[in-house]
Amino acid sequence: PVENGASTDKAAIIYYGMPFAISDYNDMEVLDYVCTYMNDESSPFQRMMTDQLPEASASMMTSWDPDGKVAIVFKAESIDEADKDTFMAICKDSLAELLENGVNEEVLNAMLVSKQFEDLMGLDSSSVYLSLSEIMAVYWTIFSDRDAWMDAAEFESNLTDYVTVENLNGTARKYWSELDTEVTAITVPVPGLREEKDAALRAKLDDMKASMSPEEIDALVEQTRAYNAFVEESNAILMPEELNALSVETLPEEVSYTPASETKIGDVRLVVSEIDSPLIRVSFRADTSAIPFEDLFDFMEYTSLLGTLGTEKYTREELPAKQANVSASMTMYSGASEDKETHELINFFLTSWYALPETLEDSFALVEEILY
Repeated sequence: PVENGASTDKAAIIYYGMPFAISDYNDMEVLDYVCTYMNDESSPFQRMMTDQLPEASASMMTSWDPDGKVAIVFKAESIDEADKDTFMAICKDSLAELLENGVNEEVLNAMLVSKQFEDLMGLDSSSVYLSLSEIMAVYWTIFSDRDAWMDAAEFESNLTDYVTVENLNGTARKYWSELDTEVTAITVPVPGLREEKDAALRAKLDDMKASMSPEEIDALVEQTRAYNAFVEESNAILMPEELNALSVETLPEEVSYTPASETKIGDVRLVVSEIDSPLIRVSFRADTSAIPFEDLFDFMEYTSLLGTLGTEKYTREELPAKQANVSASMTMYSGASEDKETHELINFFLTSWYALPETLEDSFALVEEILY
């Protein structure tokens, strides 16, 4: 429901699902990776969406529920209800292309490298155990088995054995080649419906009040007052003064500092700091103060697009997979910072990324390709 006068242009959400039967847990996980592949912008699904419905955003997923019902679900947002047939045709055509041609090996490799980065970064998180408990709860809910997360752990520990081009193609063709049931659901905003619902609720409450005796109304008011007092009292119990009894001296150390070595090569400063982690963080910062003031805005706009445009070697669609193959969290931007000594603003360009020891050299080569 939306208010009167609210815009409903491209405000629909379309779900297009195809149920299928499956009992093997590992196959379900493999199909999840097929969906992840289909959500990559170089996949047939995303390419067709960009070509035919460029203003919409879409995704593909597998849906599992505690009753054992499984389906692939395509979802489109920022779309008009009238585009339903076009969207459904894209879903069918892209799925057919996937089943015929299979997944792209380079994109799949990029997905696996991204997963490796994600896992390593997750282990560095202070909430890693909280994240694990959430995963355990989700799998318990879906499979009605509190140990179901162990199947996921076993799959993840043998990821490169399960997630291969041959296995993804074979599993997708096994379950999705003969889908014979389709379900479509569309949510459409209705202007004025919010006011209607609010009016209906007011009328319902007025009728309830009219049907109550003065004693019942007084009792309800007293119950509300007692509830509010209970909430305030509970908050006071949960936040005793003792919780604030820590001092700066007794706080646990959250940040540690590692000494860095510095080497100068001409005007270039190379600063290196070593920590106990398989991840390598690279930051490259260049002084751009020589750029005339009148050109700074154009330069900032240009640098904001780096990494999203194509290069001489790679198209715009190919570049994300190349980045994911050798790096994570690659950013490129320009800005300004204050010099600590002169207090003057210094314009700079910064690019940074994470790499693994085995991908470090290739990541430098890719950054050079993007920049030059």
